[in-house]
Amino acid sequence: MNVRYTPRYVEEFDNLSAGRPQAVVEAIQTFTDCITNKKPVPPGLGLAPFRGSKSKYWEFRSTLADRILFSWEKGGVVLRFVGSHDDLRRFAKEN
Repeated sequence: MNVRYTPRYVEEFDNLSAGRPQAVVEAIQTFTDCITNKKPVPPGLGLAPFRGSKSKYWEFRSTLADRILFSWEKGGVVLRFVGSHDDLRRFAKEN
């Protein structure tokens, strides 16, 4: 599976506080492994269409507090944003 990162995602990832980046990396690895190997995504990741964006974005959890926002593209995904649920809502309103 092809995974691309937007500049906004990279910027937000770089600003995560201690401990949070590792959880994000692990969640992405789990998600991409499931999609690549056609396995069910664990319910703990909470994969779902993002409601505030008219379903052009999807989200999954890295922790109870943090979410990863992405869009599907042919052959993979584009990671667009990482942050709290409130941060994601603000991002979706801007985009």
